[in-house]
Amino acid sequence: MKDPAQEQSIMDEFVTADVLVVDDLGMGATTVYWCQLVQEILDRRAFADRGGLLVTSKYSLGALADKLQDDSISSRLAGLCSLIQIRGADGRLGSQPSLYNARSA
Repeated sequence: MKDPAQEQSIMDEFVTADVLVVDDLGMGATTVYWCQLVQEILDRRAFADRGGLLVTSKYSLGALADKLQDDSISSRLAGLCSLIQIRGADGRLGSQPSLYNARSA
């Protein structure tokens, strides 16, 4: 585990980046700690009025809130971003249809 100063320095990089890209939000295991980190990054970017946020996810905002059992991250994303839905076949899966939500500032 990193010392608190190192962790804060890393968080600051996510917050102050000109463009922050989060790919496949909600994929993989999520923990309470992970949710707290993501929420802190989004909150601090919102407070600092940082644009340049692009988030992709296979989950709608509602489905993401259900998966995380909390709507705070979805709510913050809704306030920070414009929703663009991309429908069609997933190129990684061949011709199987899917729905992906791309979020951009």
